[in-house]
Amino acid sequence: MLIFRVLVIFAIAFPVFAAPFYSEKYTYYNIYGKSEDELRSEMSNLGPTGFIKGSAHYDASTTWSVSWNYSYSLGSDRLCHISDVRVNLEVTYLYPNWADEGKAAIPLRHKWDAYLVSLANHEHGHAVNGEAAAVAIEKDLVSLGGFSSCELLEEAVDVRAHKIVADYNTKDILYDERTGHGVKQGATFP
Repeated sequence: MLIFRVLVIFAIAFPVFAAPFYSEKYTYYNIYGKSEDELRSEMSNLGPTGFIKGSAHYDASTTWSVSWNYSYSLGSDRLCHISDVRVNLEVTYLYPNWADEGKAAIPLRHKWDAYLVSLANHEHGHAVNGEAAAVAIEKDLVSLGGFSSCELLEEAVDVRAHKIVADYNTKDILYDERTGHGVKQGATFP
């Protein structure tokens, strides 16, 4: 019976922590061609652009978004504490879809398939940054102490979570710089 009481006290004293909820979506833009040059031209003209107006087209992109919900209550110490946290991560991949691939020569199709593996590997690196941001937010919010008012707690949550997202957005930029947008990982075609 003593063990049960200790477990109940432990469960009440600490906020609920669960792994972030993760969802991913794959989207595609169609390209057409029967040669390496035609495919390159299509991706260069139709691929996603960077976030800066007028920036170059890329072959693929990965975007991630983290959202968080939490409950709070006044504790016996008369401070406002988070009582549970729910963090969601949504990752969206955008890849080229070679719509008339079946009409191309087999060696070109094999080269394309190898390229897609390297491209997916690079894009997954962006998703890893999103996953790390979601976990960091959840851990940070769960570790928050008590606040003299729930309004101050809400402000702290907002500031801390947005800072974590900004930090991981910077890591995404550095990741692209370090990998040459995937070129150093073999994500180049032709």
